[in-house]
Amino acid sequence: MRSEEPQHERFHLLKKLLANRNLALLVGGLIVVILFVTLSNKGLIRRLILEHEVATTEESISEIQKDIRELERRKQVLETSLFEIEKVAREQHGMKKPNEIVYIIKDESED
Repeated sequence: MRSEEPQHERFHLLKKLLANRNLALLVGGLIVVILFVTLSNKGLIRRLILEHEVATTEESISEIQKDIRELERRKQVLETSLFEIEKVAREQHGMKKPNEIVYIIKDESED
């Protein structure tokens, strides 16, 4: 019987709260407002999601700007250094000077 008493008390308290119509309307209204504020398109949860997206996008922008600076530096080096141009031509494009013999040395550990 003891386990039924707390349920009975809760039911009685709920019944008493609902009996007061103004209080029930106020509580219901507050619940609706809280749900609207947190779950709507302009609500708190949406704002937190958007703030996270902004932070992620700003981080990506920062990384891309760093890459741009590095590429601009590399471009400047290639525009001014014949040695760097020759190095890129040889290593990345397999080019050689006329009458030059290219030896390819394979590392045995790669096989």
